[in-house]
Amino acid sequence: MQASASSVNSPDYPPSWFDRFSGWVEGLPVPAWAAYLLLGATCAAALIAFQAGQGAYPSGGFDPWHIFLGAQPVLFLALMHYLNRAAERALARFRPVLEQDEAGYERVRYRLTTMPAGSARVATLAGVAAFFLFLGPSVFQVRLAPFQLSIAGGSLQAFGLSPTPASGWAALVIFLLMWMVIGVLVLHTAQQLSEIRRLYAGVDSIDPFQPEPLYAFSSVTSLTAVLLLLIIYGWMWALVRVAREAPGALPLAGPIGVNIFFAALSVFLFVWPLWGAHRLLDTAKKQALGNNAGYFRILVGRLHDAIEQSELAGVDDWQRVLGALELERARLERLATWPWRPEASRGLLAALVVPLVIWAIQFALERLLA
Repeated sequence: MQASASSVNSPDYPPSWFDRFSGWVEGLPVPAWAAYLLLGATCAAALIAFQAGQGAYPSGGFDPWHIFLGAQPVLFLALMHYLNRAAERALARFRPVLEQDEAGYERVRYRLTTMPAGSARVATLAGVAAFFLFLGPSVFQVRLAPFQLSIAGGSLQAFGLSPTPASGWAALVIFLLMWMVIGVLVLHTAQQLSEIRRLYAGVDSIDPFQPEPLYAFSSVTSLTAVLLLLIIYGWMWALVRVAREAPGALPLAGPIGVNIFFAALSVFLFVWPLWGAHRLLDTAKKQALGNNAGYFRILVGRLHDAIEQSELAGVDDWQRVLGALELERARLERLATWPWRPEASRGLLAALVVPLVIWAIQFALERLLA
C-alpha cells in the first residue's frame, strides 16, 4: 500500500516563468484570488477603454463579452495557480500510501506543482505557433501593401470590436498572449496529470475498504476538466453569437474544431490519470472477493462434514459465520472501483450537459419565435 521510493526522482530543474510569477503573487500582501481578480479586471478595463476610443460602442456602454476576452491570459494563469494549490492538498491526502521521508515528499510536491524553465519556454513558443497554424489563417489576415491587419476580412465587428487597424493589432496582441499562456497550460496539465498517474502506478496494494487516499487526486482532475470546459463554453457562446449576428463574417470551422477538441480532451483528462487507481481498486476488490469465496468454501465443506457426522451442536455458530461472510461479500460487491466520489463525476457531467441543454432550448425558442 505504498509508493516505492525509487519511483520519485529529484527534480533538479529550475522553476518556469509561470512558477516564479505564481510565487510572486503568493508573496503579495493580498490573497492570490484578489491579485488575479485585480489583474484580470485591469486587462479587461484596458481593452474596453481602448475599444471605446476606437468607436466600438457607438450607442454607449460596452460589450460584456469583452470582459471575458480581455481577462483571458489572466484567467489561464489563475487556473494553473489554483490547480497547483489543489494538487498540494490532494498530495497531503495521498500521503498515507506514499512511503517518503520529508525530503522525498518535497521532491514529489515540487514535481507535481513546478514546471521546468526550459520546457515552459518551449511551450510558450509552441502556443504562439499553434495559434498561427490552427486559428491565424482563419481569423487574422495580414496585407503587405499597405501593411494592415484585419480579422477574417473585417469580422472584428463580429466579436464586437472596432474595425480599425489599431483594433486589429490590439486583438492580435490579446490572442498572442492568450495562446502563449495556453501553451504553458497544456504543459502544466500534461506534467501534473502524468505525475498523478505515476504516483498511482507506484502504489503497491490497497485496502478496498479504505480507498480514501486514492480519491485524493480526483478533485484535481475534475477541477481541471470543469474549468477548461467553462472556458471552452465561453468561446463557444462567442462563436454562436458570431454565427447568428454576422453570418459568413468569420470562418468557424477552425475555432469550433479547436473547442470540440478541448472539450473531448477535458473528459479524457478527468479519467486518464485515475485509470491506474481504478485498476488497483478493481484488483483489490477481486482479490478480496476471491478470499471471501475461499473462506466460504472451506466453511461450507466443514459444515457438510459436520452434517454427515451428525455433529450439529454448533450449527448456530456456523450460520453466524457464514452470514458474516455473506455480508462481507455483499459489501465488497457494492464497492466502487473508480477513484472518485459521486459528486466529482456529477460536477463534470453538469458542466458538460447543462450548457448544451441551455443552447438547445435557446436555439429551439429562436426558431419557434422567428
